[in-house]
Amino acid sequence: MRTSERPTFKSSLTQLIKTIDRRYELREHGTVHSLERVFGGRRPGTVVVLAGARGTGKTALALNLALSAAREAPVLMISLETSSSQLLERILSIEAQLDASNLASGALDAKAWVGVTKACGLLSNLPITVEDRTPMSRARIEKAVNKWAAGSTRSRNGIIVIDGMRRLSGKVDEWLTKLAQRSNACVIVTTGISSEADTREEHRPMLTDVRPRALERVADVLALLYRPELDAADFDEKDRGVVEVVLAKNDAGPRTALRLRFDSACSRYASEPL
Repeated sequence: MRTSERPTFKSSLTQLIKTIDRRYELREHGTVHSLERVFGGRRPGTVVVLAGARGTGKTALALNLALSAAREAPVLMISLETSSSQLLERILSIEAQLDASNLASGALDAKAWVGVTKACGLLSNLPITVEDRTPMSRARIEKAVNKWAAGSTRSRNGIIVIDGMRRLSGKVDEWLTKLAQRSNACVIVTTGISSEADTREEHRPMLTDVRPRALERVADVLALLYRPELDAADFDEKDRGVVEVVLAKNDAGPRTALRLRFDSACSRYASEPL
């Protein structure tokens, strides 16, 4: 039986050039969210944690990144907090740029229906899988990930979104690392923060606020989200519709802070920072 040969330096270099060229093309055509570029791209086997208080746009940011990636790579979405139908409505709201409350109530005029129809046509052709099994456990997540990875030849460049990590019981650090490595995908998880942030004079979250604390250790990238307009003590009119994203941990690049325009009505982030 013939064994596979180890790649030569020349072949590895050629592959690297192709990868860099692909990143350049994606950047030029704007199909990759600017924040994803700061993360260092969708690196296989890595864990990205988005942490913040309730209502700061964590899930929305994860969905925006996933939708951007789905233009050229498979995506698996798992939510521990909302049903698949609710998740799909948010995705449709982002893509159609429509107020989610109008979608929920059916208050759509002719122009809005055109937008919904167009968005549905685009979304139906994207390689997105939404896991629809509740309640969700670690075993069920593993089963869903294994099935998704086995059915996708491109899972190595894909994204897995796990929304509401704080609701998962048991130790998650080693388990989450192994899940990312076995799937060969970039795993994005959202989680909450400790209420201790509300008791400080400075309400912006810190690394020590992340819950569960184990996520700080396993994250390759950890972003802290903060919406000034939700904080009466720190609100300025110029901060309306803005989310501050602090990369408190970033193994692939600089630790930096970004201000992103966020339309909470349709859960849509602007593609470039302010």
